[in-house]
Amino acid sequence: SLAAHHPHRVDRMVLMGAVGVRFDITRGLDSVWAYEPSVENMRAIMEFFAYDKSLLGDDLAELRYQASIRPGVQEAFHAMFPEPRQAALDALCLPEDQVRKIETPTLLVHGRDDQVIPLKASLGLLDLIDDSRLHVFGRCGHWTQFERSEEFVLAERNELDRRARELARLLVCCLFSVFLFGFFFFLFVCLSLCLFVCLFVLCLCVFVCLFVLFWVCGVLCCVVLWCVCC
Repeated sequence: SLAAHHPHRVDRMVLMGAVGVRFDITRGLDSVWAYEPSVENMRAIMEFFAYDKSLLGDDLAELRYQASIRPGVQEAFHAMFPEPRQAALDALCLPEDQVRKIETPTLLVHGRDDQVIPLKASLGLLDLIDDSRLHVFGRCGHWTQFERSEEFVLAERNELDRRARELARLLVCCLFSVFLFGFFFFLFVCLSLCLFVCLFVLCLCVFVCLFVLFWVCGVLCCVVLWCVCC
């Protein structure tokens, strides 16, 4: 939404399992939004997040449960996603014509086996955002940054490096343009000076030749007059 309405504030985007475009709410997302605080319920909704169930331990469930019962958390959570939840989901989506206007370079990251946000959501964004790339992780759920942490960081780093390479190429082109401009300007100045020197030498030669010619003519005239008078 920020990139669509205020593009000047966003230089680039990395979207992980993002909503963006409309889709039918999944069982996983509906269960997550319907969560009521308990360790058992937290353990149950965590099953939707990860493809590799060995990552879902009791300690993690307890940690997330404790975070969910902090004062005001549940009230804010349910206020964000009220029933009917499909309507709440639709409210998070942007019209396709607005998504098409996004020009921000975008990296989309999605787990192929995501049970919370379906892969087709990122495929839809890939189709609508012109300058976008999609990285799909196989055998991976919604927690891409958790299940594929190293590959996730590498994908982001490659995206940042790609932008850096583009900026580097732009900088090189600018410097090369400045160099060419300076070179041709220097060449123009040198040619102009050479032309000026040549013209100066030519004028000086003409002046000397005329001077010598007039001097010779003057001498001849004096000789002729002397001969006539004598």
